[in-house]
Amino acid sequence: MAVVLLVDDDDTYRCILRRWLVSKGHEVIEASNGRIGIEQCHKSHPDVVVTDVFMPEADGLEMSMDVVASHCAKGVIVLSGGGKTMTGGCFLEYAKGLGANEAFQKPVDKERFLAAVASIAES
Repeated sequence: MAVVLLVDDDDTYRCILRRWLVSKGHEVIEASNGRIGIEQCHKSHPDVVVTDVFMPEADGLEMSMDVVASHCAKGVIVLSGGGKTMTGGCFLEYAKGLGANEAFQKPVDKERFLAAVASIAES
């Protein structure tokens, strides 16, 4: 199974995703913002990084770009519930253009999300 770095400032949503991942046997490392997530990625070299887009200190796009540039993980999955004035869709497409392997609108479909994690981890 994979080591997954889960980065989201929403404690409740992060807990839900962690439970899904652990139920499939993945080891989960957590971070509550992008700055901590970037530090954790360079320190622990997870298989997969899962990051929200809108977070304090460093957003998910910065996180995604850093992971892709530094190769500190095999791949990145970006999630977004949308901003205050925009839908998350445009940010998700932008994230994919920056190198994210997958991008999902919140709330994510559990099976599609877990399949994406497994696919990246196996690559």
